[in-house]
Amino acid sequence: MTANGTSSGPAACLLTPAASGGIAVIEVRGTGAAALVSRFFRPRRKGDWTADTPGHLYYGHIVDGGERIDEVIVRHRSSRMGGEAVEVNCHGGVVAAGEIMRLFEQGGAREMSAEAFVREASRDMGLDAVRTEALERLPSAQTKLAARMLCDQLNGALSQAVARLAENPNRSTVNDLLRSAEFGRALLEPRCVALLGRPNVGKSTLFNALVGHHRTIVSATPGTTRDYVDETIALGGYPVELIDTAGLWQTDGPVEARGVEAAREVGRRAGIVVLVLDGSRSLLPDEVRAAHELADRDAIAVLNKADLGSKADPAPLPADLPRCTLSASTGEGLKELEAEIRRLLPQPDPYPPGSPVVFTGRQYSGLDRAAKLLEAGQTDSARDMLLGLLRPPSES
Repeated sequence: MTANGTSSGPAACLLTPAASGGIAVIEVRGTGAAALVSRFFRPRRKGDWTADTPGHLYYGHIVDGGERIDEVIVRHRSSRMGGEAVEVNCHGGVVAAGEIMRLFEQGGAREMSAEAFVREASRDMGLDAVRTEALERLPSAQTKLAARMLCDQLNGALSQAVARLAENPNRSTVNDLLRSAEFGRALLEPRCVALLGRPNVGKSTLFNALVGHHRTIVSATPGTTRDYVDETIALGGYPVELIDTAGLWQTDGPVEARGVEAAREVGRRAGIVVLVLDGSRSLLPDEVRAAHELADRDAIAVLNKADLGSKADPAPLPADLPRCTLSASTGEGLKELEAEIRRLLPQPDPYPPGSPVVFTGRQYSGLDRAAKLLEAGQTDSARDMLLGLLRPPSES
């Protein structure tokens, strides 16, 4: 077997964690990769998909004999150092991805860990630094949108944009790429969404409703949540760290006091705050004060317990603070809250599939430095900075 493993046949790797979300990415690479996948892939469009231009996407199904295992999207490409690679995008979850991996292994592929795959693929495929960073992050992608974005960058979207810039440095285009960083990093670094409010306003019930299953104990006794619990969920394609905190109330008990202080700290560092209010009673002065303190932040006021009747007058709340009325117990109004949270996240519309997206701090710092050099008229230095972003890790 050669150093890159291609002489012993293809290798297969599940690049995304099993059961991580709506999509799983399996890569088969090495001599005979396309032939192996062809044994199980049935494209919707008739013809030899392996003979078409590398890089095209093909929709179809993976089959085992006459049984359909899963619908997939397949991309075929060549490695710079010989051999070939096939990317198979299937449904996330243990069953579908596991069955496809089993078929590929039965067909003669060696199973590789994500870590070993990154090392070998970076060398064998001649990946530049940006594409290597995308490949390294694919195993931890938590949503379908994140995996799609990383696959686009693995296939050269950002690398090609930076290479074009190096040939013809342009400050406006550099700034366009810098703006994409908010979108890219939000897909890989979960935004913290904290549920704050007084005890017994329904924070834990709302937390469970958003998570989709019961993770915390819900009780009608005030103060049940003494510290805080969190869960990462997918919301609008973004990973979101949802945090349920203790009630914001004064107490002399050391355990309760710890939970209150933890809640305040979570509220301070949260990217988005959801202030949960009991809409079945009048608002209390400290709740109104808390709402006004959040007026200049990404925050939402929730009037909960709509199933018990709406008695709260929202007039004292800041006029520009988004609000919604819901019942966490019945689910009424939950979609409206999710829409409000999504509105506070970066919008994906400017970045359709295939768009170049900045997704690491190293990339952002290099592009920001290039923009400053261009502003200072140092075009050659900016060009060197841009080329440095692409330099393979082994050459850095």
